[in-house]
This record gives sequence, C-alpha cells and structure tokens, in this order.
Amino acid sequence: MEVADSPQRGELLQFNTWSASGGLATRMSHVTPMATTSSLTSTASFGSKRSSARCEAELIHARGRISQLELELEMTKTRRAVKRARTDHSDEEEGEMLVTQSSATSQELQRLHALDEERQGLAEQLAESQEKLREREREEGEEMARLRALLADLERKERERTSSMEELHAEVCSLSNENRLLCRQLEVARREMEVVRTSLEEQVRAEATAAGDLRERMTGLAGVREKWEAEQERVKV
Repeated sequence: MEVADSPQRGELLQFNTWSASGGLATRMSHVTPMATTSSLTSTASFGSKRSSARCEAELIHARGRISQLELELEMTKTRRAVKRARTDHSDEEEGEMLVTQSSATSQELQRLHALDEERQGLAEQLAESQEKLREREREEGEEMARLRALLADLERKERERTSSMEELHAEVCSLSNENRLLCRQLEVARREMEVVRTSLEEQVRAEATAAGDLRERMTGLAGVREKWEAEQERVKV
C-alpha cells in the first residue's frame, strides 16, 4: 500500500498545513518566553496559575499529537522502505513530504521543549510568588496583631481616663456643694454676728446711759451727804 494513498498521509498533510499556518506556535504565541517574562512582572499569582494550567493542557495535547505523528512517520518510513525494496523507485514528492514532516516534527518538538521549560519557569515563579504571598500574609498578620494590641491598650487608657474624669467631676460637684453649703453657713453666721453686734451696741448705749444716770445720782447723793455732814457739824456746835 502506497503512502500517497494511505489515510495517514492525509493526516500528515493536514498536520503540515496546520504547522505551516502557525499551528501550536500560533495557539501558544501568548506564552513565548519573552512575552511570558514581560507579563509575569505585571500579573498576580492567580494569572500565573491560569497560565500554568493552560500551558500544561497544551503540552499534554501536543505531546499526544507528537507521539501520533512519530508513529505515523515510522509507519510511513517503513512503507517507503518496503516500496523502495519492491519497486526500487523513488518518489521525490514523497521524500519532500517526509522531509517537511520531519522538519515540522522537529520544530514542534523544539516548541514543546521550549513550552516545557516555560511551564517549569512558570511553576517556579508561581511557587516563589506563593511563598512571597505567604510571607506577606504572615507579616500582615503580625502587624494586625500589633495594631489590635495597640488598639486594646488605647481603649483601656481611654476607659481609665473616662473613669478618672468621672471621678474628678463627682469630686468637683461634691466640693461645689460643700462650698455652697459653707457660703450659706457663712452668710447665716454673718447675719447672726450683725444681730449680736447691734444688740451689743444697744446694750453698751443702755449701760452708758445707766452709768450717766448713776453718776448723777451719786453726785446728788454726795451733795446730800455734804449737806448732812454740815448739818451735823452745826448741831454739835
């Protein structure tokens, strides 16, 4: 059976056409080393995970396709060798096709190798990003714990300050009440002292009047006594 008539040849021609139009390289052009390296500097770890998963899926698909192509190429080479042994006739078109297929397969293998290396690089960068993310989360957790402790300390101090202010306010109110009471007591005492002073002044005036009267009476009595003594002296004589 000739290779030109085999269904594998049609598939190989289709694969060559697919490879010539860009094929896997076109589908995976967005994950070339340069593009991937550039994109990794501006994407988050979630984008890296999706890119890595997509690369792995393409790699698995491409490996399966390469294995199939290698098998078909070996079958084609075997049929070609059998045909050459039987007819000793070379088919230049078939040879060019095999060369094209071999070249395309080599190119695909190179692309797959580059893709595999790229996937490994993405996996390493993803692991590094995850490690950095865990370290950052740990640092943020420590910072949050420190801030919570600081906030709790501030709240405790605020409660203590509020309690002190309440106690001071209560003490001020108490002192104010005592001050008002003392002021009232002082006013009462002042009025009482005014009453006592007025009473003492009246008493002093009354006693002064009484003393004047007493002096007048004593003066009158002294005159009476003098008259009585003079009268006694006159009687004796």
